[in-house]
Amino acid sequence: MQDKEAIVIVGAGCIGLCTAYNLSKTLSSQGAESDIIVVDAFDRPFPAASSACTGCFHYYFPGPLSKPLEPLGKHSFDLWAKEAQHADFRLATGYRSNSSYGVLQGDGKGLDKLPNWVKTKTSWNVNTKVLGDSTATVEGQGKTTISCKQLLLACGPWTPTVYEQLFPSAPVHLQWTTNAGDWIVCKNPCLTTFDSTAFVSFEPLIGEKFEFAGRNDGTIWACGRRNLDANLPSPGHHSSPDEDFIEEISGRARQWLNWHCACEEGHDDDVQILKQGGVFRPMTKSGLPVISPVLSSDIISSTGSHRTGIFVCWGHGSWGLTLGMGSGRVMSQLMCGETPDLDLSAFSLKQESISQEES
Repeated sequence: MQDKEAIVIVGAGCIGLCTAYNLSKTLSSQGAESDIIVVDAFDRPFPAASSACTGCFHYYFPGPLSKPLEPLGKHSFDLWAKEAQHADFRLATGYRSNSSYGVLQGDGKGLDKLPNWVKTKTSWNVNTKVLGDSTATVEGQGKTTISCKQLLLACGPWTPTVYEQLFPSAPVHLQWTTNAGDWIVCKNPCLTTFDSTAFVSFEPLIGEKFEFAGRNDGTIWACGRRNLDANLPSPGHHSSPDEDFIEEISGRARQWLNWHCACEEGHDDDVQILKQGGVFRPMTKSGLPVISPVLSSDIISSTGSHRTGIFVCWGHGSWGLTLGMGSGRVMSQLMCGETPDLDLSAFSLKQESISQEES
């Protein structure tokens, strides 16, 4: 395939497609004519964590990550909210603002805020700002050669592997850490209403990650604690869920979902698992994403630091959808030669790279 003006994005998840979306808008406004080609080892868009997980839009981040991530989170939140002004977007994604809650020990304050599918206890309190003041909830084979003027690597947890395969002699390589999670989708025991779309975190109560997310299709997504021993599958392959983790998640669902709700819709009294799986979240060792150009000195140590037309956008951890639209926006600006809306120095390639001599 010969198209020397093409822009190639490797990765059809949230980050890659948000970048493609923003690139198309920027190029259109500039009157530029460039094909944007998105490639992926899977045969569909959003093939990995982007489709398996439920996204929460917010700009609250814990601990020392707050300072560098909050501006990007706020920018992304505002861009998502702008998209949510369109009814088609809200319908397609199940978008609902201010619908994230945290459960903690207490004396019953705020229980009325929770969706009806949660079996509440009077020993709980509900934190409506668990993710800050502003929140929302959503939900090939063959080979060819593509000539292009720009290349973006946005292939989630496989980005370090692809980077090393493309540039095996590079003086630096990307560092990553395991952040896997197993999940189930089960039938909502209660009648689906507008208020059913909600995110509920039990981490403040039990001290480890556990989340429910009600969707607008009559289902509830649940994800448990992080699996730190899972092995990343090769590109284009899904990981199998850990049966012990799935049973643990199912047990939490039996404990905390409202199987005795008084709605008119009939339902079983136990968890009906419709889907289950495991995902790998693209996580850097620093906890910060990389949103950066790749200079010639990053590929060949003996050269100067010149632009190559190669870019990397990866490592968003559990916040791919949360940070996706903002990351796609600033990455598209970098690729179009514009000044980014935000200072990206905290997200440089160097902050998450290590030299071959150090490895």
